[in-house]
Amino acid sequence: MRFIFVIFGILALIVFVFFYFRKAPLITESPFLQEPNATTLTPSSEYSKQAVLKDVAGDLAVGLATQKIIGEDFMVLVDAQLTPPPEEQFYFGWLVKHNPELNIVPLGRLNPVSDTSNLWQVAFRSTTAFTDYEEVWVTKEKTDDDQPETIILKGKWK
Repeated sequence: MRFIFVIFGILALIVFVFFYFRKAPLITESPFLQEPNATTLTPSSEYSKQAVLKDVAGDLAVGLATQKIIGEDFMVLVDAQLTPPPEEQFYFGWLVKHNPELNIVPLGRLNPVSDTSNLWQVAFRSTTAFTDYEEVWVTKEKTDDDQPETIILKGKWK
């Protein structure tokens, strides 16, 4: 009887160790969710930062931005919890650098992820790495003129 408990204990330990140390499979539908392949990146280009986006307009908004270099692509993904903007307005993402004047890179319009949530998103890809830009903004815009209007969310890269 004692022998059966010892065998059962050893089997339980093996199963535990197997599941504890195995790696979860990668989700491959989005390049932001993939781990960089070491053969496609140079050691100096393995890079990832995040910015927590904080509400600066009193709209109770919140967001998260991620920037990565994968291969030769610099990518930024901005996710924000926002209420739908008023008619004829839209949300827009920006990379921002103060040098000492304001330098901006337009990321594009944020689009709703679904009709039933307040999650908005924009994905930006470039062959130029804007890694020296310190901030990311989400603005509420009335005109599509590449000039930031009302800042809703703001965050610094870390």
